[in-house]
Amino acid sequence: HPRDDTDLEKNQPLMDLFSDVTFISPDQKSVELMSKYSRHVFNYYLTQQTEHSFLSKALKLGQEYTPIHGDDLGFLMDVYGQKGDQESSLSNHMVKYWTNFAKFGHP
Repeated sequence: HPRDDTDLEKNQPLMDLFSDVTFISPDQKSVELMSKYSRHVFNYYLTQQTEHSFLSKALKLGQEYTPIHGDDLGFLMDVYGQKGDQESSLSNHMVKYWTNFAKFGHP
């Protein structure tokens, strides 16, 4: 049930259900299954809001609706151009983690 009268709070239960069914649950099940066969399974959960979300712009949603599916790609590739301090820091960390994973098999 919505906790407030804002559009975000009204939409949150449906967005949570959609996210759980289409992304979170399949992702967690995949990680669970892969973990049975390898110790080197890694997963991350992006929470950084951004004004540079391609999908939120296409859907005409505000920054409060981000991150949305695919927003992590903007932090891995320099597609945003000018970023704030938090976004730049996160981007640097993510690139380092992914690079380490490619080189050494762990973040």
